[in-house]
Amino acid sequence: MGKSQENIRDIIMQAVEAGRISAERTAKDAFKATERRLYGLPTLKIKLEDDLERLEEFKLYGPRAEQEHHPVCQEREPAHPG
Repeated sequence: MGKSQENIRDIIMQAVEAGRISAERTAKDAFKATERRLYGLPTLKIKLEDDLERLEEFKLYGPRAEQEHHPVCQEREPAHPG
């Protein structure tokens, strides 16, 4: 083999190795992302239930009534004393 063919072979081997490492990293990243989503699922279910309750309150009483029942809104001082 000539020197240029050895260089080409080295370049190809480096590219193959880089591709293999990248594929491993991608698989690990996908697994970690899925695991993170699965661990977050119970929190999302609770949030969904809360959001559906708030939506029903909006439908029944409007946004002003929701503020009267929401603990964060109760803690705020009124913007304009009246």
